[in-house]
Amino acid sequence: MDMTDHTGDPAMDVVVAGVRFRSPIGLAAIGGGSHFGKPDADPELEEDVQLQFLLGSIESGSSCVYINVSYLSEATLRKLAGGSVPDFRGEAPRIWADRFMRAVTTVPPYGVEGLYSSVSPGPSVPELEREGALLASQKRLVQALKEKRPEGVPIIGGLIGCGGAPDAYVDAARECEAMGLDLVEVNFHCPLQAGLRGGADNPQTKVFLPFSHGGLMTDHPDLVEAIVREVVRAVEVPVGVKFSAEVGFPRIVDMVRRVKAAGAQYIHVGGAAVGIAPPDIYNRGRPSWPFMDGSPFCLVSGSWMRRVCYRDVAAVAKFVPGLDIVASGGLVTPEHCIEAMMLGATLTQMCTGVMEQGRGLLRRSNAFLQKFLADQGYGGARELVGLGLPYIKYSEDVDMMPGRVVVELDQDRCTRCGRCLNNLCVAICSEHGTVMVDQDKCTGCGACTLACRPEALRLVRRAS
Repeated sequence: MDMTDHTGDPAMDVVVAGVRFRSPIGLAAIGGGSHFGKPDADPELEEDVQLQFLLGSIESGSSCVYINVSYLSEATLRKLAGGSVPDFRGEAPRIWADRFMRAVTTVPPYGVEGLYSSVSPGPSVPELEREGALLASQKRLVQALKEKRPEGVPIIGGLIGCGGAPDAYVDAARECEAMGLDLVEVNFHCPLQAGLRGGADNPQTKVFLPFSHGGLMTDHPDLVEAIVREVVRAVEVPVGVKFSAEVGFPRIVDMVRRVKAAGAQYIHVGGAAVGIAPPDIYNRGRPSWPFMDGSPFCLVSGSWMRRVCYRDVAAVAKFVPGLDIVASGGLVTPEHCIEAMMLGATLTQMCTGVMEQGRGLLRRSNAFLQKFLADQGYGGARELVGLGLPYIKYSEDVDMMPGRVVVELDQDRCTRCGRCLNNLCVAICSEHGTVMVDQDKCTGCGACTLACRPEALRLVRRAS
C-alpha cells in the first residue's frame, strides 16, 4: 500500500481504534480539570490557561490533546451517599496545591532523570453544584478546541472516576460522547493517590474513598474489568484503558487480556510510577522538597521510566495481539518514540520531556521522524509498528554466541582513565601503563563496556 502523502514525503499519520492521528507523536496528559476544585478558582481564567496550553501544544506538533473529565450525575451521587463511602465533609476546607521537583544524579555521565510530583487535594466529597460547574467548564473548553484544532488532532477524554463506582466512569464517558470527543480513556494510571491517607490500605480493604483512585484500582482486576465493560456498553465512542507502570510484569498481560475481553479497543501503557523523594542528607534527613514540611509518596516520571514503557509495550504486543497501543513514559527524544513503535506502539506521547525541553521537542521530534522515514526508505510511519516483535524471543531461544564473542580495545580511543581496571573484569589488565585485554580470559559478557566513557571497549566476533 502506498503510504506517501501528496508531497511525495512518507506519510506521518497513524490510526488508533479507527481514529486518525496526523502523526505518531503527541503530548501526554498533563493535569487539567482537577484544579477547578479549588475554592478560589476563577473558572474563566482556568479555562483560558488550559486552552492556550493545549492550542500551543497543537501548534508545536502534538497529534492529540487530552481533556481529563470527571463528572458524577445526580443519580450516581445519591448512590454514593447511600452507601458506606466515608464522608470527609467534617474536615476543614483544603486548598488544592501541587509541587514539582527535579530528580538529579550529579555523578557523570548521569544528569536529570526526571521529576517528582506531589499533590495536596482540595475537598474530597463530590457535590452536585461543583460537578455541574466543572462539566460546564469542560464543555466550553472542548467547544473552543473543536473550533480551532486542525484535522488529524483528536481530543481524548481521560475518565477520572470516583471511588470504586463504575457509574462514575460511565457518567463521564457519556458526557465525553455528548461533547463529541474522539476517544475515551479509562484512567487506571495516576500514581498520586498512593500518597493520600489510606493509599496503602484502601485497595486491600476495598474501602474506596470518594475520589479518583487511579493506579490503585489495578489491585482489583475484577473491578477494573467490570468498569471497562460498563463504559463500553454505555457509549459508541472507542474506549481505551490507561494502565500504571505499577501493574508490573507479567500482571500487565492478564490485565490487558481482561479489558480486551471487556471491549477495550486500545491500551495506553508506561507513564508514571509511585516514588518518594530522597531525604536531604546534609539536613538531618529533612525533606528535600522546597517549601514543604513533609515528603509524601508521590508520582515519579522522566527518562528512568523508559524501561517500563518498552517492557509493557512489548508485553502487550507479543502476548495480547489485536489491540492498538499508546506508549508514554521516559520518551524524551524522537529516537525513543521510534523504538517504542518498533516494539509495537502505534502512538507515542511525551510529557516530562516536554516539561524539560519545552514544546519545541514535539516539533523537533516530528521533523526528525519525517526525515528518518525518508532516509531509511519507509513509505510511512505505520510501517514502523511492530518491526522489532519478531526478535523478541524467550531467553533459552536466543543465541548469545558463547565463545564466539570477545571484547576488543581501541588503543587510540583509550584515555588510560583506569576505570575498567578498577572494576569486576579479570580479563583486563595494565602492562607498563597500557590497558590490555586478555581475550583468552574474556567471556564476552560486555560488562566492562559500561565503565568505558570514551567507548574504547566494544564487543566483536572472535577471530577464528
